Amino acid sequence: MDNEAHDYYRRGTALVCVGRFIEAIEWFDRALERDPRYKEALVALAAAVDRLGLFREAVLSCGQALEIDDQFADAWFIKGLALFRLSLYAEAGGCFQELVEMDHSHAEAWFMKGNCHYQLGELTDAIRCYEETIKIHRKYPKAFYNTAVALAETGQYEEALRFYDQCLSMNPGVGTVITNRAVALARLERYKDAEEGFREALDLDLRDVTAWTNLGLCLSRLGREQEAFACFEKVRDLSSVGPGRNIVR
Repeated sequence: MDNEAHDYYRRGTALVCVGRFIEAIEWFDRALERDPRYKEALVALAAAVDRLGLFREAVLSCGQALEIDDQFADAWFIKGLALFRLSLYAEAGGCFQELVEMDHSHAEAWFMKGNCHYQLGELTDAIRCYEETIKIHRKYPKAFYNTAVALAETGQYEEALRFYDQCLSMNPGVGTVITNRAVALARLERYKDAEEGFREALDLDLRDVTAWTNLGLCLSRLGREQEAFACFEKVRDLSSVGPGRNIVR
């Protein structure tokens, strides 16, 4: 390895660590001028341009690294992330599949593969990938949450609640998780329990339009129409000043 190229690479990596991506790219470019086959510099360059939103450039740089070494795990992972951000979910999923075939214990690759399946509407495959993630890494709140979301979308609300609860046990007080858990309770017609959940979410964020809307629906189901109307009025007031927080159902 060219020592000067390695020094440039190290400088670029240090700059990435403090968020100075444009300067880092200049050093990675200098390293690659010295050694065009420096695969680590190619992937570091890809990661830096990815952080700047230059996802196609990231894909190209990773592709060059994989031409040098098609077993380079970091290149498959960064390429997959960039393709995912380009909404090319099938292609991204192929990258993560390559990675889990090389290293079955790569939890983040399984997680991202699950996200690809989810975006493609392949919920059963998404759940399977999230479960693989959890087998490898038992303390992975995002995997528990995404499993719950996918289960709820397939109508498995009781099972979804179990995963929401495990997510909240690791990462309590997250409004989006609490709101989605309450939605699952409402789908099970457990309206009083759902009401408690939506009120807990609103204690965290009084501007949560989704929680206000669903609280109103629950109260209406419980025959408390005046309270429900007040919730819908709150939704109207909030909607007039800006959009509510989007959640994944």
